[in-house]
Amino acid sequence: MIRFEHPVWNNYRMRQTIAILWQCCVQVFFIAVTIAAVDWVVESFTLSQQSQEWSWFARSGSVLTCAGALLAVMPLLRMGITGLVARVRSVEHDLPGTRTWQDRLCKLQTQLDGYAYPTGLSLLVIGTLIWGYGDLVGPRISVWLLRMIG
Repeated sequence: MIRFEHPVWNNYRMRQTIAILWQCCVQVFFIAVTIAAVDWVVESFTLSQQSQEWSWFARSGSVLTCAGALLAVMPLLRMGITGLVARVRSVEHDLPGTRTWQDRLCKLQTQLDGYAYPTGLSLLVIGTLIWGYGDLVGPRISVWLLRMIG
């Protein structure tokens, strides 16, 4: 068996840094997907309001539901089940010794994971309601918003 020997990959600290940066990229991707899904719903609502065809708004709920599901399982997808269990067991809420940027980033990721689950579940529920009833409640929401604005 041929073993790849490279000084960068044999350095534990470098592999740890690359893994942390990869996890940050994954989180940025999930946040971007969530923002795009919410924007999709807003744009679909505007299009439906202009055309009075509320099926666009109702169908946009499916996109929001998918984004909510991805966000809710983000920690699991990012770390895997064993990594998630190990992270939950080893998290200390007060990390006074966070001196390196890797330690601070790890703490930040743990906090973001804590926000991702309830936010994802909220988007999942709202998206499902819009998906199922958006064509029925969309016109009423539109009238309500117009009364609030004007």
